[in-house]
Amino acid sequence: MNVIHRTSREDLEQVISKKIVDAIILARSGELTIHAGGGGRFGKIIE
Repeated sequence: MNVIHRTSREDLEQVISKKIVDAIILARSGELTIHAGGGGRFGKIIE
């Protein structure tokens, strides 16, 4: 969880795609909309 919450954008961009980095940054700021999963289904990011 430390990676998700504290790693800098620059460090994340060295190892994962920009699209994933953008989603992580939006989630940190509370601006990412997620449709919760359940009943054997994964949650989804709403764009």
